[in-house]
Formats: sequence, structure tokens, C-alpha cells
Amino acid sequence: MDDATLLTSNLRLRLLDLNESDHAVLYRRLYTCQQVMAEIGPPLTAEAADAGFARVCRHNTLAAPGHRAWAVAGRQTGHALGLVALHRRGSRAELGLMLAPEAWTGRISIEALAPAIDYGFAAMGLEYIDAGCRDGRNTRVSRRLLAPFDFIPAPDPRPGFADWMLPRTRWLARSAA
Repeated sequence: MDDATLLTSNLRLRLLDLNESDHAVLYRRLYTCQQVMAEIGPPLTAEAADAGFARVCRHNTLAAPGHRAWAVAGRQTGHALGLVALHRRGSRAELGLMLAPEAWTGRISIEALAPAIDYGFAAMGLEYIDAGCRDGRNTRVSRRLLAPFDFIPAPDPRPGFADWMLPRTRWLARSAA
């Protein structure tokens, strides 16, 4: 499975690349945005966002899949919508999604998550994909976004967080259905 570009009917996910100036602009825009970062953490400075972007791009160039992060854009328009990522920890990876405020719809979110989840299990060989958010107003939204993929509540959530997990066995059963 090629990780450079993942396609859905409406979206194109391209692996973040240091040579793509639009990727750098998108990354900085999201990580420095007060509105986007409100439920994640304090917004980064432009310098910190640029350094983070460089680190993510270096991970994306490694031959063995470790962490992977993609820019999400409209397939027809090419309009930058956000980022989706898998942050690997052994046989598990944390699934992350950040969208620009104008793209905050369930349709875009679910469609952006699907190819990353499939990639995690099929290409990275993960046993679990984890997802989480700070406990609070995003919990209900996150639960709703993860439900179509069969995520289940994590047995030991982190204090102050709502956590879910998707075991490979559930993904395989869903894929076979």
C-alpha cells in the first residue's frame, strides 16, 4: 500500500513533505490557530510549528512505517482542509485529526479518518489504533466520529481524557462484513 497518497471519493490525503510549501503553510495555520487548538493545548508559535512540521516530515521519510501524517485536501478542489496522523508506539498508534474550522463537519472527519485507519492496520501492521480527546465538550463529537469504525472505550482511560481503541480483530471483522 502506497502511503504517499491515500484517496477517498472526495478527499486526497498526501504524506506531509518538507518540499511542499502548501503543507508547511497548512501545518503552521492549524497549530498556531487559537480556535483549532482550543481543545488540544496552547497554540504554538510559528517557529515551534515550523520545527514540528520538520520533525513530522522526517518521520514520514523513514522506510519502516513509524509515525505517518498526511495533509487532507478536497480531491476536486485541492483546497487544504486539515491533517490526519498515526503516531506509532510499538504495535499501537494514536490516531489524530486536525481540521480547519471551515472543514468541521462529520462528513469530512469520517472520510479523512477511514484511509488512515485502513493504512494503520494494512500497511503498518498495527494491533490497535487508539484515539482520545480531553474530557469535555468534544467527547460526544469524538465518540460519534469513531462509532462508524467500531472503536470501543479504552479499558483504562487517561485521567481527564476520553479514550477509545480499535483492535485489529474488530477492524478485520468489519472489513470482512
